[in-house]
Amino acid sequence: MIVALVWICAPVPGVTGQGGPSPLAKGWGRIVASGTITGVDRDRNTLTFALAPESHVDWFQGGTAWRRETLAGTRRLRLLPATLIVDTGGHGITLAAIRPGLPAMLWAVAQPDMQLIGVIVEIASPRVTTPAVPSGSVSRAGVVVGRSGSMIDLLTSTGSRRSIIVTGATVIRVNGQAVPPAAVAPYDVLEVGGPLNSDGSLAATRIDISFSAPDAARVSGPVEQVIGGLGGLVVAQTMISTSADTYVLRDSARADLSQAVSGQPMVVYGIPLLDGATPIGLAARVVVIR
Repeated sequence: MIVALVWICAPVPGVTGQGGPSPLAKGWGRIVASGTITGVDRDRNTLTFALAPESHVDWFQGGTAWRRETLAGTRRLRLLPATLIVDTGGHGITLAAIRPGLPAMLWAVAQPDMQLIGVIVEIASPRVTTPAVPSGSVSRAGVVVGRSGSMIDLLTSTGSRRSIIVTGATVIRVNGQAVPPAAVAPYDVLEVGGPLNSDGSLAATRIDISFSAPDAARVSGPVEQVIGGLGGLVVAQTMISTSADTYVLRDSARADLSQAVSGQPMVVYGIPLLDGATPIGLAARVVVIR
């Protein structure tokens, strides 16, 4: 049996991590919108939207005060490197696949001068098909939810548990650099390769840490808002984007964002969404519902 990792202490609510995200500044706004894409500029990484009548922006007035306004007309949306562009299943798609005329939903930031910056853009297009894994494959991906000595408990994207055995011959890397076994930490996302044992465990010959939770930006606190249908959250006044590639956990098991309700404690690990040096949100890789 794999013994669950023991978390040393409960996280302090707020935002941590070098270059981490932060709440929006006074005078900025959060946008929830739907409409139709009317233009795509791949050289400038922008989209043009014809907004539907129900689109709106909530302007931050300071403290706990917000002011809602209706959005209308056609607007240009700027895309950042960490902006999530997804299909209706939450799977990532490229800007090259987007064509004018496609319906879309949008969660974005509005600057005081009404420049729009995308956090999540959901395109109403056919879902991305995940390639079938060959039957003899011995490669696994997942998030670390437990460890006991040389055994790592990995939760895969399908929600199954896999025991990973680390030996003296296991090569562990972060960004191509070899690291010791102790570098594998709770909530790291791993790519693991090696032979399968008869009991279903995997004897790792290589472990690539594709996302290092201790080095990531982190937001913790109660859920303040859930953007249904778009995979958006607000935690500690910070806009959080999620996709099908985000691991959502509860009690070390796979969970769903639908289980998150207002006021519920949550810890989010991810990649800062930056407009130059200005933090506007966090692209989540791991979400832990308390």
